[in-house]
Amino acid sequence: MSGGGQRGSVGAQLPRALVFEARDSAGRPLSGQPVTFTSINARIEPTTATTDAAGQTRAGVTLGQSVGSATVIGAIGIVEKQVAFNVVAGSAQQLVVFCGEGSVASRFAIHPDSRVVLRVFAQDAFSNPTPLLGLRAAVADARIFRVLRVAQDSISGTVALKPDQPGTTSLAVIANGMRQYLTVTVPPRAAPGKTDCP
Repeated sequence: MSGGGQRGSVGAQLPRALVFEARDSAGRPLSGQPVTFTSINARIEPTTATTDAAGQTRAGVTLGQSVGSATVIGAIGIVEKQVAFNVVAGSAQQLVVFCGEGSVASRFAIHPDSRVVLRVFAQDAFSNPTPLLGLRAAVADARIFRVLRVAQDSISGTVALKPDQPGTTSLAVIANGMRQYLTVTVPPRAAPGKTDCP
């Protein structure tokens, strides 16, 4: 079977078809043989086919949603051949911001005299991590809270916040050409409760 070893993004169709070739013990092509394809982390079209006069059949491969490897097995009866493909993340489609242990909804609160560190990740359309590029953060009203520090490596980043006075304003987290807007409230100093993201 040829066409293995190709590399592609999650959900992408590979450019070269998979070719399954059937030959007898003397090396002559076997035509009219039913071939069944099965796969792991990939989709095959068609899943069954019959070899042509050259003893070959072709199938298209669309990679699955998980980064790592994909495998296709072609079988005629009990005879099987297996090939593998390398599956990489697609382009960034969303930013995910975590505050404490959970992911941040569109709103959260940080109390006075505290500091909060947000963790930022970029993901492809199937929620696989992708490189984080050009992380920045901007506050609509810097009197309410400040961005103390923005740091990043190739996979994730952090945004440290310091509240200054009560109020509500928006925070824009910017990376990979995308913006994620969050509404942040700093309650009055005497207000009970903890931060939404300790």
